[in-house]
Amino acid sequence: MVRLWDVETEKVHDKWIGFTSVESVCWSADGEPVLSGFYGGTVRVWGVESCETPCQKLRGETNNVFGVVHLPDVRRIITCSHDDSLLLWDLESGERMGDAWQDDGDDGDDGLGVGRITLSPNGKTVASGSNNGTVRLWDVETKKVVARWTGDDGSDVISLCWSTDGEHVLTGYSEGMIRVWNIRSGNTILGPIKTGHKQLSVATYFDDKTNIATGGEAENAIKIWDS
Repeated sequence: MVRLWDVETEKVHDKWIGFTSVESVCWSADGEPVLSGFYGGTVRVWGVESCETPCQKLRGETNNVFGVVHLPDVRRIITCSHDDSLLLWDLESGERMGDAWQDDGDDGDDGLGVGRITLSPNGKTVASGSNNGTVRLWDVETKKVVARWTGDDGSDVISLCWSTDGEHVLTGYSEGMIRVWNIRSGNTILGPIKTGHKQLSVATYFDDKTNIATGGEAENAIKIWDS
C-alpha cells in the first residue's frame, strides 16, 4: 500500500492499494504523478488527484523493482532491480527505451543486484548501490558508468542520498555504517561511521547538508548526525 501524508496535519491524505509489496516510491519532477515499484517487477503510475486506480502500469522487469527515479523531462523514468541492471522507460507509452544499462567495467564478480538508485539534483547523473557495497555513478544520456566506489563494509547499500549541491553522495549500509563520498575525487570525506543501528533502513540529508538523519528498522529509532 502507498500512502500520501499531509505534512502539516500529519494525517493520511490518501492511500493506494497495489497487489504486491511496495519496494520503492518516487515523486515526479512536477509533483504529479507518483511512481511506485513493486515486488514482482511492476511499476505503477498514480495520479495524485485521481488515485483510486493507477493511470499507467509498466511491466517488463523480470525481478523486483527496488528503485525508481523520474527524470526532469517528466517523460522518462529509470528503474533498478536485482539483475544488476538499470532500465529506461517512456512513461507515456509504457515501453522500455533501449537495452538494459550494464557496467562495462564490471569484472563479473559483483552481479548481486542493484538495490537503490537516486537522481542527482541536476538530473544528469544516477547513483546506484549494489548488494555487495559497490556504488556507481551513471551518466543519464550515455547510460555509462562514470565512477565506481567500493567501501570496505561489504554489506548491502540500502540507502543513497545526494547533497543539495550535487557534490556529495551519502550511502547507508545494512550493517549500520554510513559514508559520505566526494563525487569528483571518489574519496570518502566522512566515515565510515558506525551508527549503532542494528539494521539501518535509511540515511538522508536534511537542513541542506548540515545534518544527516539515520533510521534503524530493528530498534525503530532515528538519530541525527552533524555532517
